[in-house]
Formats: sequence, structure tokens, C-alpha cells
Amino acid sequence: EASLIGLLGGLLGLLAGWALTRAASVMISSYFARNGFLDAPELFAYPWWLLAGAIAFAVLFSLVSGVLPANRAARIDPVEALRL
Repeated sequence: EASLIGLLGGLLGLLAGWALTRAASVMISSYFARNGFLDAPELFAYPWWLLAGAIAFAVLFSLVSGVLPANRAARIDPVEALRL
């Protein structure tokens, strides 16, 4: 469950980042066009290894964040846990 949440979060984060950079690219291109430049440079690049690394990081981070507390909770006696 934790890794699925991390995967979904990583994919949504990449989608949001892509949308923001597309909007910035459109604004930059319109600025270049208004100032007489014919061709605006492409300023944002997404190499496959960076996308894969971002998703892997999100999944790994959420997995560790989910497993460590669950592991600790599994070792605590239920009576002691209720007393805390």
C-alpha cells in the first residue's frame, strides 16, 4: 500500500512538474516572439533516467516510511500499546 501511494505521488508530481514547465515554456516563447526572435530555445528537458529516478525515489521513500513504523508497531505488545 505504501509503495502504491509513493508511485501515485511520484506520477502526480511528475505530471504537475511537466504542466508547470509547459506553462513556463509557453510564456518564454511568447516573450521571445514579442521581442522579434524567430525561434525560442527549448529550456526544459526530461531525460528518461531522471523521470525513472524520481519515481523510484518516491516509491522507495514511501515504502521506508510505511514499513519502519509498521515494523515497530508489530513488535510492541498490544496491552502495552493500549496503555501508551
